[in-house]
Amino acid sequence: MSKVKFFHTKQIGKYDCGIACASSVYRYYGYDYSVDYLSDYLPSENRYSLREMVILLSIENHLKTRIVEVDKNRMSEVLENIKFPFISLCSVNNQGHYVVVYEWNSKTNKLKISDPSNEGITNISLSQFQKMSNGIFLLIEGQFSSVKSESSKSSFFILIKDIVRNNLLSILFSFLISVIIVILAIVGSFYFKLVVDYIIPRSLDNFIFQLCLVFVGVVLLHGLFIYLRGKLIIKLSNNLDKSLSNKYFEKLIKLKINFFENRADGEVISRFNDVSFIRGFISVTFVSALLDFVIVLSLGFIIYKFNSILFIVLLAFILILGALTVLFYGSIQVRSRDLMLTKAETNSYLVHFLKFMPTIFSLNKKKYFINRFQGVFGEQLKALLKDQKNDNLFSTCKFLVQGIFFVVFISIGAQQIIADSLTLGDLLFINSLVSFMMGSLEGLLTLQSDFQKAVVSVSRYTDILKYPERKLSEHKLNLEHVNTININDLSYQFPNNKTVFEEVDLNVNAGDKVVCVGESGAGKSTFAKLIVGLYESKPNQIRINGKDITDYSEESLRKEMMLIGEAPFLFKGSIRENLVMGENISDGEILNACRLAECLEIIETLPGGLDYLITENGTNLSSGQRQRLAYARLILLNPSVIILDEALSNVDEVSLKRIYDHMIDMKATIIYITHNTNLIEQFDRKIIFKDRRIYETVNRKDFNYE
Repeated sequence: MSKVKFFHTKQIGKYDCGIACASSVYRYYGYDYSVDYLSDYLPSENRYSLREMVILLSIENHLKTRIVEVDKNRMSEVLENIKFPFISLCSVNNQGHYVVVYEWNSKTNKLKISDPSNEGITNISLSQFQKMSNGIFLLIEGQFSSVKSESSKSSFFILIKDIVRNNLLSILFSFLISVIIVILAIVGSFYFKLVVDYIIPRSLDNFIFQLCLVFVGVVLLHGLFIYLRGKLIIKLSNNLDKSLSNKYFEKLIKLKINFFENRADGEVISRFNDVSFIRGFISVTFVSALLDFVIVLSLGFIIYKFNSILFIVLLAFILILGALTVLFYGSIQVRSRDLMLTKAETNSYLVHFLKFMPTIFSLNKKKYFINRFQGVFGEQLKALLKDQKNDNLFSTCKFLVQGIFFVVFISIGAQQIIADSLTLGDLLFINSLVSFMMGSLEGLLTLQSDFQKAVVSVSRYTDILKYPERKLSEHKLNLEHVNTININDLSYQFPNNKTVFEEVDLNVNAGDKVVCVGESGAGKSTFAKLIVGLYESKPNQIRINGKDITDYSEESLRKEMMLIGEAPFLFKGSIRENLVMGENISDGEILNACRLAECLEIIETLPGGLDYLITENGTNLSSGQRQRLAYARLILLNPSVIILDEALSNVDEVSLKRIYDHMIDMKATIIYITHNTNLIEQFDRKIIFKDRRIYETVNRKDFNYE
């Protein structure tokens, strides 16, 4: 077997050490499970317990984990007979902390560990490990995946390579035009030498005008190519934006529903915003860096041909700047990552809270909102301050080196003129080239900061692209109509082993009107999401028309079985746009659906009727009106099965009674989930969720929720 690569995952939150270790171990075995995915699989607000760690390390049974306690005094003997890697529970500052131990070298008595609180994999002595370890190990057995995992930087270079390959022609044209721009800049620099060394000494005043016209032409040509390069970069940026954004959203619609349930809207948005930084790095920074590198090499060669002594001075300066860059590399990496992550937290917080500002105002919690914001934004300011201090120190060091270099450079150049080894025009020409080169050197020096930010952006972006999708069979059936829903021995529990319900059996036929009731947390909403395939069930627990639910294509399943919840989705646009959502539906059909949903009279009273403009989230409508519009939209889509999860909970009693009457006359199968038991006698089947079970009553007179 080829040499195995060791992986390190940096913890982000205070209690993320366990989940970071689990991610590192999974990636070691070739399973690309990021911290994002693992935290969705088993959310925890505190440090992960040993039991939770075992659950984390048992996803799809890729790994087998057992907990052992060893004698710390016999650690050498233990390490000689143990399988690597393993996770050790340690004590740091009197708190539990997890680290991954990859290997032990008995000759040097050193262990190679991945401590999530550090920046990378480190080597520690056996005595250090004995002091920090609690002697509790999670021993792991696993089979290597056929697909290799990638580190953050590997993901970065793979993405960059893919982008460059797909946009190679635009990048090459941009680069070639940039080379022409550099050549024209060098030609322009000769103007000083010609004027000082030839025109003035020879008093060629008649030639000055012609020379001026030639170099004005060079400047105009220079400007034209700068314009063309800018146009190419704009086009390249636009193509990159389109490509990266499409990949991101195409991935989002393939993800499991718990991905969206477990994170704030702002986090998803902030990761999408990372696209703009990636695009900027490729279209501008990457192309400029290639050009800057060519400029430094070519101008260095020209200076060497003119005067080797000045070239040696320049080379020494470049080496010092390079050493300075390496010295600051680590701190820039840390500061850049921390700043980007805290910015994402601030954006996420603002998006989440601004959406609920009316509630914050009504509860008189403006001060609480401000205090929370100051806390979140304060972390961003701290990260920004550290980044600025680090950048300020780096800039100051660069300024001192550059200042000293120019003094030394001009002094040695003056000596060369005195020694007749160089003319004044030559020195002005070389100085012009060096000044031009300084811009390129500055670009290469700042590249590391942009590179670190791009690595973080790509890591956050590719974490979404690599997020495991729902597994679907290759050959899919097309579901044309739902005739039967057969539920057999259905049980469901969350990864933390909390059982929602178990051993549920239920048969629903076409046209059945079923009402589901039960206390909050009894599993009604989970049951609804399982029926429509938003949550995964075990094979053959849910069968549609006699076939397993996963045998059908997702598109046809969603078309025939639809679920809406208590919070309706309405976007900024007209009522008509919100109801049809791109479908070709006549006004007559729309009005009929609104009649069945008891919102026709409301629409008729609004200015413009169906063309009335709804604000974002429908804030200019009442909650009951919003729910009725969402229900009308569902009627227009005409599915075989309608599942309403408290979808009409805010509708007034009179309107609700009429909606029920219309609902009973519909041909669709309806599963209605509600807490309101006063108006449900119209339904012919009742399901009670209680004590992890369901109970069914058929006779309306027998139905008593209590």
